Amino acid sequence: MLITSEDPVEEVLKAIAANLGIVPEVIPLPYLDPILGPLNESFARFRSGKNRPVAASGEPGAHPSALTLIPDSYDLCPCASGKKYKFCCKIILHEVTEAMCAFEDGNFEAAVNWLDQAKEKVGETAEVLARYGIAYSLKSEQRYLEYLHRALDENPNHPRTHYLFGLHHRQNGRLKDAAAAYEKAIENYPGTDRFHLNETWNNLGGVYFDLGDLGKSKGAGKKHSCTCPPTR
Repeated sequence: MLITSEDPVEEVLKAIAANLGIVPEVIPLPYLDPILGPLNESFARFRSGKNRPVAASGEPGAHPSALTLIPDSYDLCPCASGKKYKFCCKIILHEVTEAMCAFEDGNFEAAVNWLDQAKEKVGETAEVLARYGIAYSLKSEQRYLEYLHRALDENPNHPRTHYLFGLHHRQNGRLKDAAAAYEKAIENYPGTDRFHLNETWNNLGGVYFDLGDLGKSKGAGKKHSCTCPPTR
């Protein structure tokens, strides 16, 4: 373990090292320049966008691995609206992404604000309602479920909502209901949406395993393998 001298937490780190039976080496911070220098420069270039992939527009784009999660513009939209992605949920990709990042950070207000902006663009679609449900899960299970039911009222085949019900049923021990919800999601996700199909098959396999149906669990695992995106 290397500890830089005069680090504000030097004594804390030494105590942790002692508890682990490690003898740390205390060195001046400049000794790490050969390692930290290139790392800091690389991170600075990334933050400025200079190292990011360039999209067709000439603007910094997403990382190649992230692009595999985004449908092709002319694929059927994952929300099962029957429209092409370009003319459906792609319109609100930025707002929904920001909302879900805020949700992951536990920032309810920011998540709802971004979803309000999405709603202004496309209205209360099943996708938008389901995302509101996800955001409200930070505050109220009742509101969460209300939004999920509203999403299915808007589109009874909305796969993400069925997937979310699958999660909810499984968390509450309703395994047969969870399996049915996951199966409904799989039935309605477009075949081109391999990421969400893979995710749902994987969860369905886990539910079958919990139910003691090893044959179906193994079958779901095979489907999961078939829908995995190819590695690059």
